[in-house]
Amino acid sequence: MKKRFIKYFLLLLLFTQQVFPQNTVPVIKLLFAFGTKGDNPGQFQSPMGISTDVNGNIYVADTGNNRIQKFDSRGNVVKFIGGFGWEAEQFQRPTDICAENALDVFVSDYENNRIERYDKDLNWITSYRNDQNQPDNLQYAFPNSVAIGIHGDLFIVADENKRVLKLNTLREPEFSFGDYDWGQGSL
Repeated sequence: MKKRFIKYFLLLLLFTQQVFPQNTVPVIKLLFAFGTKGDNPGQFQSPMGISTDVNGNIYVADTGNNRIQKFDSRGNVVKFIGGFGWEAEQFQRPTDICAENALDVFVSDYENNRIERYDKDLNWITSYRNDQNQPDNLQYAFPNSVAIGIHGDLFIVADENKRVLKLNTLREPEFSFGDYDWGQGSL
């Protein structure tokens, strides 16, 4: 969604430059908003991640409530899962969510040091955890953000290691970049 939003925003800007005369400012209209502060369904406590699927559903990492909420394209609650904990469908500070491939929903569960995988209906599939048998540069701790590439690869931003780790389609670590350092490729 993040990349898609930027792309659509840029397309909107290009479109408005062609439609509107040079010295006018286009007006952007808010269509709707949803959610208030709280812990009931449809409410949020420090939401940190948002993603959409191809059907227009909106997924929110409701970090303060340790849950994931799914909304339809008008902001109506479809489903929510979570609560504080370490088991499947429980979280300890979910910070980001990625639902863009239409089949899977990936959640970075920050303090549980894992990436959770759900189907589009928020049914738990599996957890991906750091593999201590991998070389140091292919390990991660405190996953802050998650994204899926066009070929199905998974990218994890690791807060403790200050690196981006790529997992291939078999969810095996393939390479990383960044780390504590300076110069090109460092974060």
